[in-house]
Amino acid sequence: MAVKRTNPHKNFMVFNAVLFFAVLQNMLAGDILRLDFDGHGEYLGEFHSDDRILVVLKNGEFYITDFDANNHYEPDILYIEKYAPDKVWTAIVKNVTQKGFYYIKRFLMEATPKKNTFVDEHKDSAMMLLTCETYPLIQVNFGGGDSFREPLVIDAEEFALIKGFKASTNKAYRRLIEPGTTVHSAATLSQPTGNTACSTEGPASPRTKPDRKHGLLWSIGYTDGILGRKGQLDNWLVYLRDNPRRLLMKRLHPEFFRVQRHVKVDAYEFSAIGNRYLLTHPVRLPVQCSRRLTEEEIVRKTNYYLEMARRGAVLVSPSISPGEKAIMRAAFDAGYPLILLQENGFTDLAKPGGARFDACAEGRLLILAPWEHHNQRLTINRSQCLSLNEMARIICE
Repeated sequence: MAVKRTNPHKNFMVFNAVLFFAVLQNMLAGDILRLDFDGHGEYLGEFHSDDRILVVLKNGEFYITDFDANNHYEPDILYIEKYAPDKVWTAIVKNVTQKGFYYIKRFLMEATPKKNTFVDEHKDSAMMLLTCETYPLIQVNFGGGDSFREPLVIDAEEFALIKGFKASTNKAYRRLIEPGTTVHSAATLSQPTGNTACSTEGPASPRTKPDRKHGLLWSIGYTDGILGRKGQLDNWLVYLRDNPRRLLMKRLHPEFFRVQRHVKVDAYEFSAIGNRYLLTHPVRLPVQCSRRLTEEEIVRKTNYYLEMARRGAVLVSPSISPGEKAIMRAAFDAGYPLILLQENGFTDLAKPGGARFDACAEGRLLILAPWEHHNQRLTINRSQCLSLNEMARIICE
């Protein structure tokens, strides 16, 4: 540390620390990773009193620290450097909650002393690459069924938006407005704290505070994604127009849209979405068809099960064979109640889409999954088919 006299009439203390990142050998505790002020280890730079150190771990977690000599650090560090809040990072991440796809992300490390992450929190999601190159070019080599394709070079700067956009614009906006200025915006409405203020005149009213979830300019849930394929804009517009109705349905019947765990039927346990009361319906009928059925036989079977559903039966099936699929589809389109078993489980935030959403809202659909969720495109095997059909039979007993 150095104290520098800059004015004969005033003393200013300017702290300058030249830091290194060192590994100390300790026979009892193993390697200790800490900062060093004596020129040993990896050079980190010159630090002033308000500077911070950025630590990025190999699992995608990151945080900042001060440069106290007593700081100790984890062994799985990918980057450790002087924190530059405006530095743009580029990462390739495998996102398991998005079907295991690989994504290019461009973002600012909006770091805090508390650990944050730019990788999805699912245990199988992973960071594949991280770089702070200003203009990164990424080469994609294809394998498997696409091995015939030429390598693809992606200009990451043009390919991906820089995340942290909302935080950056909010930060700039705070610098523009005068302190104490009241901002009239839907994104900055004050929210009740839940505490009431004491008053001697009239009833107490809720005390309010700024709604931090909305930031200053952007409403919660705001998205700035890029249209990536033909027809995507039309799909988004349809989704947005339908959002109010879907929200109303979820608020009217929240129990039909939550993933319900540990639903027990006899010796089996399921995860479920939909109307659980269908399991207690007095008439439940399993739908099971051989793959060897002809089209004429499938038509006869379909007519039979539709008649039973019209009389009040709840049809139950994993809908595997062509006949089962035809019967369950016809019953679904006719508006009859169904219990559908499926091989793939649910994530915690899963919800039915499309026509299944409406069927759940009407209380005429229950989807059961006996196994864990996965993101692989797997072909259901014979053992699983037999198990699911047996489960359907047990549910109907």
